[in-house]
Amino acid sequence: MSHARIGSRIALPLQLRNIGDLATDRRVMVQWESEGGLAFDRKFSNCTYGSGDDAVEPGGHTSVACIFEAPVPAGTTVELSSLLTATVGKRVLNAVTDYSVTLLRPNVQPGGGSERGTGPALTLVPASGPGNGFEAGAKGRFTVSADNFADLAATATVRPGRHPGEWTLDLNAVNHGPASVYSTVGKAVALVDVVLPKGTVATGNAFEEGEDSPYGQCLLRVSDTRTAPFEAGHRPYVCPVPFGVAAGKSQFFELWVKTAKGYDGAGGTATVRRGPAGVPLHDPDAANDSVAFAFGASATSTATAPSGGILAAAGAGRAALVVGAAGCAALLGGVVFVVRRRRGSH
Repeated sequence: MSHARIGSRIALPLQLRNIGDLATDRRVMVQWESEGGLAFDRKFSNCTYGSGDDAVEPGGHTSVACIFEAPVPAGTTVELSSLLTATVGKRVLNAVTDYSVTLLRPNVQPGGGSERGTGPALTLVPASGPGNGFEAGAKGRFTVSADNFADLAATATVRPGRHPGEWTLDLNAVNHGPASVYSTVGKAVALVDVVLPKGTVATGNAFEEGEDSPYGQCLLRVSDTRTAPFEAGHRPYVCPVPFGVAAGKSQFFELWVKTAKGYDGAGGTATVRRGPAGVPLHDPDAANDSVAFAFGASATSTATAPSGGILAAAGAGRAALVVGAAGCAALLGGVVFVVRRRRGSH
């Protein structure tokens, strides 16, 4: 789904098909797990709803798990008795939702959120349409692309070290919002392209592994399309933003720098660019994408024209969305399920 309006409510239709030769003899669980800011309407009593406990972005992760007790006969196609709906939150840029169907074993307590809906139960009813477009597999995914943007900016601060000629370069990829940016494909959503001034080299990178670490990793830039693990003694580096950055927050990087005796105060640059995850930022302000710095001087923002940049085109763009037929299949206890999500309205 593309060009969804912020604050609008969207429908998420779903169909299931039993293509086995037995009726289901277990509870059917359908789950939706969303990253990016969709807020599911909590209205069905046989569904549990959850949201992430991330203090930075509480509504970033949301989930729904619905349990259906009635058997699904062999060879039939069913759909939700009422549409599952969600609101496009103010931080949504590209929200990705994974969905799946499972047959639960007896006495197994399903996972899911902690809050139960307060309305009538959601049921499975005979499908109203032909039910074409099913795909094999136990899981599916769709994307909601909102009419929103994320203004990413680069900042740089220099601090003197303990000894003459030693400096610390603090870099930030700042998200001025209004949208938050998430990575759901295991690739960086943004890159900070750093070029140290002539007469200087990096001697180290403060880096701690883990999503909660305040320090991000910087890599050696080998070419316009290649990087290597950090190595001291060079000037061009790339600092990826791997997990995403919430609106109003930033990803911090720190490089240790050594100036040569002949360093004349030349300047370097740090530029934030779209990363190989391919998430379109729709960034409206190019003036704060790049910042100039020099050791012994204050950093200043400099306007930069849009550029392919290093690795900026390494991933496919994700402006296209998946709202057409998509589905999944699961083989459990002699029953084969296929699910299909039909085009929703918004």
